[in-house]
Parts: sequence; structure tokens; C-alpha cells
Amino acid sequence: MPTPTISYKPDGTTEPATWDHDHCEFCSREFCDTDHDCGDGSHPLTAGWTARGPAGRPDEQRRDNYHWVCPTCFEDFKDYFAWTIAQ
Repeated sequence: MPTPTISYKPDGTTEPATWDHDHCEFCSREFCDTDHDCGDGSHPLTAGWTARGPAGRPDEQRRDNYHWVCPTCFEDFKDYFAWTIAQ
């Protein structure tokens, strides 16, 4: 079942929306909350890391959980980007 979420509009307002999947920013691996074949025999990830969008970008891109990163890419890039894990 798709997850309820919020859609951020260019004018700064929000509206209800439905999230059905995202992709790792580095390798494009799919994230989803349902198990299915991604078309290449793989299945989507149901957990990973998210990051806030960079400063200087529109509010839509600066919100928390904007960039999804799979566990493999997190390990590969955490030192390069000096990522820390928020509790």
C-alpha cells in the first residue's frame, strides 16, 4: 500500500500526496514499502539512509528525507561527504 506523504509546491504550499518509491541518489537502487520485482529480478530496499537537501536549493529540495541513499552507497560515501547519523 502506498504511504501518505506531503507534496511541496513551488509556491511554498503543501498538499497531501502518495509516496510509492524512491531511488538511491548514487546507484539508483529502488526503495519501496512493498515487495515486488523491480523488472531486473531484484527487489526494492525497504530501509536505508536519507539526507536533507543542500542549502541554497528550493525548500522542496532542502527538506529532511529528500535524498535516499542505500546502505552500500552510504558506506562507500560516508567519509567523503562527512555524513553523521542523527538520532
